[in-house]
Amino acid sequence: MYRRLRELRTPPARRVAARRLFAFLCDEGRLVEWRDGLVACRRLDDAPDGSSRRYAETIETPLGRQTVTVAIVADPVAQRLAFEVLDGPVRPHGELVLRAAGTGSDVTYRITYTTRLPVRTPLDRPVFSALVGNVDRSLERLQRVLSAKAVID
Repeated sequence: MYRRLRELRTPPARRVAARRLFAFLCDEGRLVEWRDGLVACRRLDDAPDGSSRRYAETIETPLGRQTVTVAIVADPVAQRLAFEVLDGPVRPHGELVLRAAGTGSDVTYRITYTTRLPVRTPLDRPVFSALVGNVDRSLERLQRVLSAKAVID
């Protein structure tokens, strides 16, 4: 199995407390505002123990629009939002972790891409680069959304 990990951080979101920013990030109705490439999101179900939710997400890809199933686990105590793509040809997983930073908060976004093949393929590098670019653009959009209006208030 081939695995790549990338960690990206945002500058602190000024004047937005981590708990309020966490609530915004978990709001499924607002995901399309900051997630790059996300066209639509629909909740499928909740885990029986309430620990996670599954969503059908329609995303823009180099091959056109695709719908994938994503599991999301929100941990408000740790201020951690974990995700895992459950189907499709590319199945990244990762997490967003918030932490207090002065009067605001910052976001660390970790993404891992693991192939199902035992060896590297010529597509591994461009696919992972595309995923990291998507994360970069999502974090930039998040910063713009937070600074452009009082979305959290």
